[in-house]
Amino acid sequence: EIIPGRDTSPETVNAAVALVQGLGKTPVVVQDCAGFLVNRILFPYLNEALHLLNEGMDFEYVDKCITNFGMPMGPFTLDDEVGLDTAYKAAKSVEHVYGARMQTLPFIGKLVEAGLLGKKSGKGFYIHEKGKKRVRNSDIEKIVGLGSKAMTKPDAQLIVDRLILPMVNEAVRCLEDKIIEKPEYLDMAMILGTGFPPFRGGLLRYADSRGLANVVGRLEELAQQYGERYRPAEMLREFASKQMTFYQN
Repeated sequence: EIIPGRDTSPETVNAAVALVQGLGKTPVVVQDCAGFLVNRILFPYLNEALHLLNEGMDFEYVDKCITNFGMPMGPFTLDDEVGLDTAYKAAKSVEHVYGARMQTLPFIGKLVEAGLLGKKSGKGFYIHEKGKKRVRNSDIEKIVGLGSKAMTKPDAQLIVDRLILPMVNEAVRCLEDKIIEKPEYLDMAMILGTGFPPFRGGLLRYADSRGLANVVGRLEELAQQYGERYRPAEMLREFASKQMTFYQN
């Protein structure tokens, strides 16, 4: 991501784009905001995964549902790879900007305090031992406060809706806020930056293919059940009501 400042000249932006291309990477020019583009869209996904765990859902099952959807790894595996301490600090840095929809759950801090930092410490949501297949960390439920309660495994589509649709919603807000110029640039950034499944075309292409009225309706249902953080973005409502799409057919 290339983020121009208020006084950055077009020449400087062009030079940065050329530099990134010279490094063999794909540049995406975005406007400044907390989390920039990719992380801003990713935060609700990672945060919602913690809500699922807090409600008693089996985190290993959640990861499997998301990889079945097409993501390269699930949210708990991603947290372990990034480092729970790093993910926690990043999440805390934006929650005051975006409010309830990115409010960090307190138990993630407890995991960090317990030294469960993920791959770098050998233990996070999973136990990572060199030369051995990773296994789930059975201490997680106790630290989160679930005790010995059996973990639930709800319908896979519910998991997908609760994790992917908040990303769609935040992506639309980024368009509303003019953080990025075009839907195709946003989708490219999410495919290259997070591994969002290319065969789905990106978050906004996925929303189009699913039907924006369907997406808005499902977000409204989730908002009723789980809270205002799911409430659809205004642009998403508008496009759905006017039967518009992000991509022209």
